[in-house]
Amino acid sequence: MQNDRAASVSSQAQNLSIDLCALIECLHQAIPAIPNSDNVTRQSPLFKINTQELAIAVNLDSILSRLTELFNEKKCQALVQPGFIRDLGIPKSGQREYYGGQIVEGTEDRLTKAVDKLVKSIDTELDTVFCEDFTPNKLLIQDVAKHLEAIAKNIGIKKFVDSLSNDKMKLQPVRLDTSPSDISHNKGRVFTSTEMIEGNREIRLNQLIRVCHDELKLEIDDNSEIIHRCERLRREAEQDFNRETTRPENQINRFLKFLDDTALARVRLVISISLLNNIADYLVNREKQDNLPKKATVWQLVEYAQRVQLFFDYFTGEQPPLIDLNLSAHFSNVDSLLDEEVMNIGFFNALPIFPEPNAQLFEQFDKNPARTLREVSYRFRINGNNSEGKSAFLARLERIRDNLSNPGKNIKRFISQLILLCAVIPAENQQHLDKVTLRENVEERIRKVVDKLKNDGPAGAKKLLARLTERAAVFDVIAKSLIEALRLKGSALSELTTHSPKIFYVNVRPGLINATELAGNMKDILSPIEIEDRNRPEQIHFLKHIRISPNAPQTDALMSFKVEVKLSESYLVTANEVKILQAGRILPNSLVQILWQPLEDSEDSEPYKGFIHPRQVVFLYHNGLLKSKETNEQSIQLLAAYRAAFTILSYVITLRLLRRITETCEQKPHVLVLRLQTGKNTGDGDDFEKSANGAVYAASQAYEHLINRDYPCRLQGLVTKQDNLFYRKRNAFYALCAGFPLKIDGRVADSVKSLTPVGVITFTDRYANVHPEDNPEQRGFTVVMQIYVLKRTETGYEMHADGMKISLVTGEEKARQPELIMNEIRRLQAQGIQHIIYLAHRFGERRHGRAHQRERVYDDAVFLNKLYATFSNLVLYPLVRDVFPTVRLYKKDPKDSTVYEIVDVGSKGYRLPEGINELRGNYTPIYSIGTLRIVGLDEDKKPQSGICTYFLLNDAGPEDDERMQRIRSHLLLSDYGGRADLIMALRAIHFLENEENQLRPVLDPYRWLSPDSLEQAGDIPIKEKTHLNNDKPVVLSLRAILARISDILHKDSFL
Repeated sequence: MQNDRAASVSSQAQNLSIDLCALIECLHQAIPAIPNSDNVTRQSPLFKINTQELAIAVNLDSILSRLTELFNEKKCQALVQPGFIRDLGIPKSGQREYYGGQIVEGTEDRLTKAVDKLVKSIDTELDTVFCEDFTPNKLLIQDVAKHLEAIAKNIGIKKFVDSLSNDKMKLQPVRLDTSPSDISHNKGRVFTSTEMIEGNREIRLNQLIRVCHDELKLEIDDNSEIIHRCERLRREAEQDFNRETTRPENQINRFLKFLDDTALARVRLVISISLLNNIADYLVNREKQDNLPKKATVWQLVEYAQRVQLFFDYFTGEQPPLIDLNLSAHFSNVDSLLDEEVMNIGFFNALPIFPEPNAQLFEQFDKNPARTLREVSYRFRINGNNSEGKSAFLARLERIRDNLSNPGKNIKRFISQLILLCAVIPAENQQHLDKVTLRENVEERIRKVVDKLKNDGPAGAKKLLARLTERAAVFDVIAKSLIEALRLKGSALSELTTHSPKIFYVNVRPGLINATELAGNMKDILSPIEIEDRNRPEQIHFLKHIRISPNAPQTDALMSFKVEVKLSESYLVTANEVKILQAGRILPNSLVQILWQPLEDSEDSEPYKGFIHPRQVVFLYHNGLLKSKETNEQSIQLLAAYRAAFTILSYVITLRLLRRITETCEQKPHVLVLRLQTGKNTGDGDDFEKSANGAVYAASQAYEHLINRDYPCRLQGLVTKQDNLFYRKRNAFYALCAGFPLKIDGRVADSVKSLTPVGVITFTDRYANVHPEDNPEQRGFTVVMQIYVLKRTETGYEMHADGMKISLVTGEEKARQPELIMNEIRRLQAQGIQHIIYLAHRFGERRHGRAHQRERVYDDAVFLNKLYATFSNLVLYPLVRDVFPTVRLYKKDPKDSTVYEIVDVGSKGYRLPEGINELRGNYTPIYSIGTLRIVGLDEDKKPQSGICTYFLLNDAGPEDDERMQRIRSHLLLSDYGGRADLIMALRAIHFLENEENQLRPVLDPYRWLSPDSLEQAGDIPIKEKTHLNNDKPVVLSLRAILARISDILHKDSFL
């Protein structure tokens, strides 16, 4: 029976493909215009030129409209039945599924021919528009400085080119220390902890089976039957676990994964709230001990911290309230209990002031005793301002306001956040309430806000938001008090940072197991956990059955495991004088400017006024063709086909145009692409599966990555709503110019050995094709690699991005050793580069417990030794990096561009708390770069207050001791002259990826490796979850589709 099931699963997995060939053939049919056609859409040509403006319009809208016509005429029937996406209707388990990496079997040759025809049809259309008066090279911008200065002037930026080319790096050397002698030299504070989680999955499975055994004894007298049922539970759980799915099908496995992930996140939430309250209590005690007058600001912090604690306790206690959030009379999709949102991981991140936990890359699994050691840092969010000058609190209110005025599927989240903020903001009268009264006040506020929303709907929400906006200043005051406390060395957190670890227990409460189902039908025993209401997410029921207790397990718990947490702190301390280097951008020899413009914006030119300039390519399209209100199977298939067609056309047409434009160029031009959009990138206010903005954003990300394979390309979006347009236009322009090469002045003595040119390769992979029931060798991946090159010049250094490479591979084993890496090292070697920094990244879903990850994908010793053997005459430096949040301990001038660096190695640069060094035993820090500021909303994951540290992998070096010694000496010996080149290569990447007006570094320039959303990775959701416990959508990988098209174009010499 099991073999039959496996065969069925394998058959299904093999058919999870897209009919890319049929789509390309349909596009080929849709390209030619028919001038005399009765149908208007058939009359519009693909290209239209403006000889006065020297611009060319690409009418994608006409092609997509003709595609609709072909669908209606049933000339593209294969895209409807059997469908563009094959087997889309297969029953799904609770794992995200990916399509796009695999095409229908047997269509490979046909696809190549179809792409050939598509290219030729596009070329034919281009032949009709270019003429002697308007040749392709007229789209080339050659006076780059004049062009950029004109745009800058139009959008209100003065002396742009001069400031772009002539800037400074202000480098402040620092060190990490646990007990600095002079507090005045402290610039930042790093809070970290080591977690020891008792036991492992096997032990917890045994405990859970034992619980089931005890429950069965109450229902069944036959001991052999009890043993048989328990063994069945164990066997099914093990088989499900061995399938290596990220979302287990088996309920017991899902609960064990929940204990590894979400339950640990609940422990960290308890610690975060404790940190906040300990700081507040310290300030109160300090006032008492020093007989200081009571400050209202301190008591506002105290009240805020207590309110957060009480709100948390209210919903996580033994008898949590069942607050009915039925607002369906006013808001669609809001008919649930409030605790559903409150219990979600990340809910408390809506608070403007809160210590947010972040798991670092360091962890260790021990077998005897069975335990997991992990490093976790805490980032204090302190109501910082975003790039538009709004505090985190006001930005959060604006986001809630926007989503309540345009409600979508996530509206429950934003209503719940509104309730949270109303409950925790301190009272106006500044009365010092005792905890009992304060608890009653918090609970009363929650009930009143819910009643107001029920009675008044949007009007009531508007009044609540207006009231919170009026009181926004209170969070500035609280933030100031918190910062003052954090500046004080040690004592503010003394209770939590003592030598004794804090002990917590994760307890599984009675009532977890449904004994009746467990003792009933054999089919039912595979889901033995009690689910009271199957209309609610399963995780909510899991959360209801756990409690976190300090110091000791609860006596009536079914099972418990211990979590020891040792909190510690380090300081960033100034080490030497500030060093200033002259730096700036190098303008390219030529540019090609491209505009993506939705036709909905064509009547209002204000949003992009200033960017309009002679010599540009304009892609025109209607958002309406890229979204859908329908959810039937045919609509989903056609929507996926439209989105893929839009992406493919944009990419192929751009490459064909660039080929013509650059035929006479000695160097490849830089391509600047401005994407206009009518709303946000992802669907907070609307359903993202149907959102046009999300689709265009995902398409543009895939497009940018693949264009970068052949041309240096920078793409930037601009939301066309009118508010704050001045700032958004300026920021968009700065971001567009961020891809230009970097020059750094700093003459190096001739006597110093040079290692340049130095190459840096950094990469990761993402799913391109995966089904919950496939095996690892059937999965598809896109391997994505970014390359940088640093060269010495007569006056210093130059750094440029050397392209992004993307490759499709099938099978996890091949993904672990991709040929793409080998090829790129060979290419760099051919350029005379002998020193290459090999920057690997730990891949996997960085979940709260980080369980069952594919962690070491490209930095394991086996693969690296293969590289060392293949490239024996090169020096490869195996590094990883991680970012550590840091709290700034001084008031920062917004214009201050100081960068903090740890260049010294060993104890001179890194003096770490006890326990941290042990966990980092296989990692040697070689360089750190940090900034102490905040950019953007906290939940946009753009904190810039922290340090990014690079580590040498000690356990992944060459087996040849002599080679490893050479690597270590180059990186770690401060008196070795060539080390400056390696450090400069790492430093320069952070400045190169800067997207602001000042030349200051990005804290994490590798965010493309771990994007914040599907769309940012070039993926798009196409179908909603198919059952309650699956919160993951079906995903189409547009990047994988373009990678396949790109491979065909390169193989057949179309480029």
